Amino acid sequence: MQVIGVGLPRTGTRSLAEALTILGYRTLHYAPDLRHDRRWPRVFDGYDAATDYPCSGWWPQLLGAYPEALVILTVRRQLATWVASMGRHIGACRVPCDRRRQEAEAVHTCLSGEPYPSAERLAAAYTEHTARVLAGIDADRLLILAVDGEGQWDVLCTFLDRPLPGIPFPWLNRGETPETAPQPAP
Repeated sequence: MQVIGVGLPRTGTRSLAEALTILGYRTLHYAPDLRHDRRWPRVFDGYDAATDYPCSGWWPQLLGAYPEALVILTVRRQLATWVASMGRHIGACRVPCDRRRQEAEAVHTCLSGEPYPSAERLAAAYTEHTARVLAGIDADRLLILAVDGEGQWDVLCTFLDRPLPGIPFPWLNRGETPETAPQPAP
């Protein structure tokens, strides 16, 4: 494992996974069942990079297993947009499909302490997670990347010592807030 993405879900982790893949990494994005595998964390051995959960919930264990890995913390420039995005995600997980609901509840509980956290608890969990990462990872191996910002390729490629790919940065799975959602024609 060369790169571990420790950003919380809905912070651009899918965009980061795609960017890492473009840069030549074999990348795993979101694998909630892996943390229950008896071979944990060796289930990551077939990958060069991983993002989202369980990386965001179990990053200290992964760093212990892969002490040379570089770390990328994806963040949102506006906390309110992340809280709104997670709120929509949590609402969508309140579906009758047992497996998806149970998986989502486990992820939400690991990240916030509650299966269906309030907006206030989500904001606190985001702030706490960011503080733990900043305090727990040496600055020389940590990149803070705002996928919704500017110059992502420059920052990412410099950090990873990779050439610029010459294509737009993949900004995937964009959530829309009511203020930015397309409005119906009158």
